[in-house]
Amino acid sequence: MSGPPDWTLREVFLFDATMRMGSLTAAAAESGLSQSSASKLMAGLEGKLRATLFDRNGRQLMPTEAAYRFHEHARNVIDAVDSAPAEKPRQHELVVAVPPTFAEGFIQSATRRFLSETADTKLVLEVRNTPMIEELVAEGRVDLGITDARVGNPNIRSISFKKSPLAAFFSKDHPLATHDRVSVADLAGQKVVKLTRRHTTRSYLDRLLMKVSPAPVASAEASTAISAIHMANALGAVAIASAFPVAGHLPARTVARPFTESLEFVSQFLLPTWQSPSTLAKSLMGAIRRTAENMESLHPSLLKTKAVERQ
Repeated sequence: MSGPPDWTLREVFLFDATMRMGSLTAAAAESGLSQSSASKLMAGLEGKLRATLFDRNGRQLMPTEAAYRFHEHARNVIDAVDSAPAEKPRQHELVVAVPPTFAEGFIQSATRRFLSETADTKLVLEVRNTPMIEELVAEGRVDLGITDARVGNPNIRSISFKKSPLAAFFSKDHPLATHDRVSVADLAGQKVVKLTRRHTTRSYLDRLLMKVSPAPVASAEASTAISAIHMANALGAVAIASAFPVAGHLPARTVARPFTESLEFVSQFLLPTWQSPSTLAKSLMGAIRRTAENMESLHPSLLKTKAVERQ
């Protein structure tokens, strides 16, 4: 034999079974082939080898000398196939984009729940600000986005999953820690850490604080809620942000109190309008909902709000 062989693995396995069983009918049954398909395959193999492989003796097939010679090659091929490492199952990948506040413990808890319920899946986490998350979702570059900011992109569909109130965060030794709830008036003369102006709630909070006298002192600004809370702890100040999801992952010696003033944040899943969520995305959404519900049960005074209707 010279040059690369043109016979197929199916022909080789059928030939080997015929050699072992002495019957093409039995070999066809073992190979899951019909009698006519097996006969065509065997005839094709003999044509490729330009040799007769079996002589018929009654109902028995007697291998020819050419068959014995080819069987050595066939067994080498079969042994190589049998010893080849099994192909690993393909791992499914789910890409999710979240803002920094959700990446400080909440999404990790939801991911742990999700992966424990879903086999052969890898989650890729993109931590971005809301405008970038909108862009990634609208262009289909991520499977799911999450935000608690307002979204106005017509190419994005939002599904609300959690409402949470405005809250004040400060260290346990802060004077306001003795309050069950905090009003904007309680911030008179207090040092506060504000979120930067790119946040949709910043202008609303500024209007609230303008009514307070003496005016609160803006000690610092931070780009994320969790960084504002850390800054407030360090400065003996108050940070103002959504209670969810940071309430379940606060720095040590930090407390949170809801405001008496009514302002709710709505956390929502973001999906492109032109594509339905995949089965994996739906599974993660379910894990996120259950993680949020569990957090609410641990912090009912801060996070208990009217349930969001599932869409």
